[in-house]
Amino acid sequence: GVYGSAYNTPGAANPAPTEYSIYDIQNVPKSDSPHLSEHVIVGGIVTADPVECTYNPGYYIEMSSGGQWSGVLVYDLFYEPTRGDSVKVTGTVTEEYGRTQISYVIDYSNFGAGTMPAPYATTTSNLYSDESLEGVLVMVNQVTVVDSLGYGEYMITDGAVADTCMLDDICGYSTVLHEGDAFDAILGVVDYSFGSFKLQPRDDDDFVNLGLTATKSAGDIHLQWASLSGATSYVVFRSTDPTVAGDSLGEVTAPTVTYLDAGAAGNTGTNYFYAVQARGDKVVDSGAVGEFDKALANVK
Repeated sequence: GVYGSAYNTPGAANPAPTEYSIYDIQNVPKSDSPHLSEHVIVGGIVTADPVECTYNPGYYIEMSSGGQWSGVLVYDLFYEPTRGDSVKVTGTVTEEYGRTQISYVIDYSNFGAGTMPAPYATTTSNLYSDESLEGVLVMVNQVTVVDSLGYGEYMITDGAVADTCMLDDICGYSTVLHEGDAFDAILGVVDYSFGSFKLQPRDDDDFVNLGLTATKSAGDIHLQWASLSGATSYVVFRSTDPTVAGDSLGEVTAPTVTYLDAGAAGNTGTNYFYAVQARGDKVVDSGAVGEFDKALANVK
């Protein structure tokens, strides 16, 4: 165009993009990215894809090693990878109302299925305030819905009511939540919007209940639970205190979802509580179940 006497004058050459890890881009507590506005190349595994991210156009990527500072949102209107793909994008580091993201994507490579990061185990208290979890796939165990805020938002806790964080519905799950609902675990990516960190489950499989039950037959206790996708084994724990895991009784290989604690009903002076831990691509603890009274007449 024409401005004054200047006509079609080129600006400075665009700098070549620099390749960084997601960790390099994200790891600055309580501050903007050190590479803000830079033209960058960054790679990762897609943990939530564009079909699942119905509110944020784009997808979340994470380093396969997982952990803190390992995830970021790619704000992308054009490319559509699926969950589990290994991708590399060229774009610009931006801050969208406090959320670091990769925007203005101009180049994209998809290398097919990669190594999915294991969900990072955290708590609702940490999720509420820990910037290092932004964009990261996480898992919270023993979750209870404590309040509905409307617009698909809920307050959840894994312990005291005061230790809460927000759960939102920008992704495409259909699970209907109510106050008082309890889950052995909830998974999701951590997003930041409107001044709050929020857990974003991606689909119905991110709401996990192992459904552990215990029944008594003669002097034995029979345990059974629901199969969990991705589990390679289950470890059974027994305790006299329902608030602690107690001793490991043994490990069974998936798809087996039963365990016999032979002779456990023979001790009339002890109440036993059981829990099961699923191990594999996600480590999920069941709630405690058991409480056999001294007469061994019932199981709660």
